[in-house]
Amino acid sequence: QNLYQVHLRRFLSHEMGIQLAHLNTKAGNAPSYTAFFIYNMSSRRLNPEMKGRPWNLQLGLGAYIDASKDLQAIFDPNTNSYTFVERNRTSYNLTTYVNVSIPLKKSWNLNFGQWYLRDRNVDINRFTLGLGTTF
Repeated sequence: QNLYQVHLRRFLSHEMGIQLAHLNTKAGNAPSYTAFFIYNMSSRRLNPEMKGRPWNLQLGLGAYIDASKDLQAIFDPNTNSYTFVERNRTSYNLTTYVNVSIPLKKSWNLNFGQWYLRDRNVDINRFTLGLGTTF
């Protein structure tokens, strides 16, 4: 797909944080934004004496803002033609996510997650699976 995302995340404590994101297509015709409150749980926080690298679980709750526009056709009976105008169709909806990171070897992690959002009365679930590294 031609979707890209840019995220900014800041933890206010070891467990609580905020995340802001901008999402769009390479053509730039579908801007949207997210704002999340994040709860981070780590095996090291649960057991400070734990050996090895910790697993992490993040839960997010926030807002999804779809700021995309569409074209509306307006018929002019005098000229028997249509004029197309852009119209704003911004929507605001609830979004949630769950992200899990499990250590594998050395600096590698197995990451998987689920992102739910509701956009224009459509429920969307995005599932992720990948390898991550820390450095």
